[in-house]
Amino acid sequence: MPRDHALFPREPKVEPFSAKRAAKRSYFEAFSTFSEPISMKLLQNRMVGISALAAALGLSALLFLQGCSGSAPLEDLAEEEQTPPPLVSTVVIEPQAWQETVDLTAELHPWSAVTVAAETGGRVVDLLVDHGDQVQKGQLIARLETAGAQAELRRAKARLESSRASLAQASRDLERGKALAEASEGIVSQDDVERLALAHETRAAEAAEAEAAVLVMQEQVEDMEVRSPFTGVVSERHVEKGSWVAKGDPVVRLLDLRKLKIRASVPSIDRMRLSLDQKATFKTDAVPEVSHAAELRFLGREADPATGTFLVEAATTGDGSAGALLPGLQGTLTLTLAEHQGLLIPKTALLGSGSGEQVFVVDGETASRVDVDTKSVDARRVEVVTGLSSGMRLVTQGQHRLADGQLVEEHEP
Repeated sequence: MPRDHALFPREPKVEPFSAKRAAKRSYFEAFSTFSEPISMKLLQNRMVGISALAAALGLSALLFLQGCSGSAPLEDLAEEEQTPPPLVSTVVIEPQAWQETVDLTAELHPWSAVTVAAETGGRVVDLLVDHGDQVQKGQLIARLETAGAQAELRRAKARLESSRASLAQASRDLERGKALAEASEGIVSQDDVERLALAHETRAAEAAEAEAAVLVMQEQVEDMEVRSPFTGVVSERHVEKGSWVAKGDPVVRLLDLRKLKIRASVPSIDRMRLSLDQKATFKTDAVPEVSHAAELRFLGREADPATGTFLVEAATTGDGSAGALLPGLQGTLTLTLAEHQGLLIPKTALLGSGSGEQVFVVDGETASRVDVDTKSVDARRVEVVTGLSSGMRLVTQGQHRLADGQLVEEHEP
């Protein structure tokens, strides 16, 4: 229904009070009082008065609003806007033990590696191992055809038995001849005894020769069997079942992986600081997060003429399982050169570089810049040679935004 403004008059619109609106109203009211032209000078004087009035009204409104809202005085606001002391992290530095080390590029080698060859020629009738097989010392690897050798061995043994029987008969004849020669003269002469003795010597020589022949044939038969010379792993197999091999032909290659050699070259300046049996560590490039214990076993005594370095060998163990050490892997051999004690700090705490290095220390609530001399320990730490002493609180975080003598607040971990 349309609203009857006669019955329901509109309420006057109330605008919010502001200093700007008050000044504007005063400005128009002032001009409404003039009914006649005024001079320019008079107009300027009245404009100045109106501006002063507007400023006074604005200040009054500002003070009124502050009073209503409970705000602090302007002096308190200025104090609240002051910057607080910067937060820093600190540590108390104390002497620490550390090792001076040298890292060498190294490569793993098997403790022993041999190619097992055939001792005699023949056809391979049995091949009992394959690549990667574990074998024990003396274990049968392959067998060559032995039929011919076995037959020769049997003949040699038969000749040996015959020779031994002949020798035994010659021994009995000699003993009987000697007995008869001593019992009665003329039945067996001394010449007969000498002939019996010569026959005995001949039969003894024949028996010894037959025995030697048997030993030779036994060795030939044994050579038909290829056996492992030590406990290890088959890394290569050079023959197949049924193939023919000649004397000296390779059959398999064996590796002794119970221990591994770590070979590296060390500079001459560090060679004289090493000793046998000293401890070392080795990390492969493939799995650098795993460290393996090692021990120095060999120190070269002659420098390589091309590089001026010395060969060193360390020994470690390998079990052949996944992730273990295997021949051919490369990595880093770390050797300890000396033991030290000193003040160690993180490199991240340093400001500047070279001869101009500084750090910040905190005494009470004040940070001070200190010049230091350092030497590198590792990728993360340095040793402070001069400038700091035990017990000082070193700034490790936040030092880049500090000034000498500035108040700080230490961060509580």
